[in-house]
Amino acid sequence: MLPTPGQLLLAEPFMDDVYFNRTTILCCDIAATGAMGLVLNQPLKASINDLFDDLPPFNARFFEGGPVEQNSLFFIHKIPFISNSVNLCEGVYEGGDFEEIKKLIANRKILSNQILFYVGCAVWDTGQLQEEMNDNSWVVANPTKELLFHPEVGTLWRRSMASLGGKYIALANAPVSPRFN
Repeated sequence: MLPTPGQLLLAEPFMDDVYFNRTTILCCDIAATGAMGLVLNQPLKASINDLFDDLPPFNARFFEGGPVEQNSLFFIHKIPFISNSVNLCEGVYEGGDFEEIKKLIANRKILSNQILFYVGCAVWDTGQLQEEMNDNSWVVANPTKELLFHPEVGTLWRRSMASLGGKYIALANAPVSPRFN
């Protein structure tokens, strides 16, 4: 079964893909023509100020959102009144009017812990995500605002997997390679 926008895709723990190994992806758009999401746990050492020099210093976290559209900026936030944003799950919104975001940053009306920025995204062509789901490459989970904005992004995949309970607790704690067990 395909995830819905706002759900998480958790990479199967032994996925043999250098880029997506143990990634957590927030599904933003699922359609008959394909799907799009943001990789949540690949932080970058960049900041929004590296891209926009007209903003005051702003220390929001910055991530590589995926290997596609590397020249595009995406963001999720906890600000319900941003124009054109999409409510993905309780208290979490994707996108919206970036000029509005910039004004809020410039006027210090937004806190750095209210928004996360991503360069690039993950994209699946028609039927591709369904094939990967059929191959058990991904596990679907429901996020919480606390989970998505948790400061320990390095443990996001493990915490998300463990939150499913049962066999997923063991999978969450499995070594990256069975050879290291």
